[in-house]
Amino acid sequence: MCRTEEAACAVRCSTSTTRRSGRRIRDFIAAEVVPVYDQWIEASQVPREFYKKLGDLGVFGIEVPEEYGGAGETSFKFHAVITEECARAGVSFGGSSVHTALCLPYLLAYAAEEQKRRWCRRS
Repeated sequence: MCRTEEAACAVRCSTSTTRRSGRRIRDFIAAEVVPVYDQWIEASQVPREFYKKLGDLGVFGIEVPEEYGGAGETSFKFHAVITEECARAGVSFGGSSVHTALCLPYLLAYAAEEQKRRWCRRS
């Protein structure tokens, strides 16, 4: 296989994975968010157990390196998929992006090894 074919294959595989993730997120939103979203708005908060469900789904902290129990994803595309699917359903995941897009990169870049093992592990 030439380099062009390899690159095209990587894009197709990546696109296929992204589409599957989008369907999985869409189904999750329909089952776990839409039915209770108005309650979240009324309470002005997302229940703590929701973030555990995002972790169980494998998308909350997907960029955590494998050595700490994450998927080691380095692309921003999964954040884009989540944003797109939330917009499609007219909902949000509360402050989850504060944890994953704002805090986590700093933790991974600047935390001591013991801190990474403590805060980045899958629970």
